[in-house]
Amino acid sequence: MFTDDNQTQESGAGKRQHSRRRANVRIGMRKRGYAQTKTDMTDISQTGFQIDSTVNLATGEIIFIYLPGIQPLSARVVWRDGFRVGCRFEAPISEYIYERLVDTVGTD
Repeated sequence: MFTDDNQTQESGAGKRQHSRRRANVRIGMRKRGYAQTKTDMTDISQTGFQIDSTVNLATGEIIFIYLPGIQPLSARVVWRDGFRVGCRFEAPISEYIYERLVDTVGTD
């Protein structure tokens, strides 16, 4: 489930360019050379997302996420704080795909 969070927030790279939606959805995630596992997505925007993951992920590592209704997406880990992991999509997702994803999963 997603909820709107249109506040501009500071990140390590400065102000975010796209609004984020809070999420509470279980998704598939895989790092290169490993089997897919489940993880919890806690927010998403057109350029990135945050997950809670027990998988050992290093900053700079490429992962793949599996979301309802779209092909797997690649992303790079940009920060980690305990189990919380922030990732940036390798290529921003289009507004159409973003809205379709939010509509498919639903909003709170």
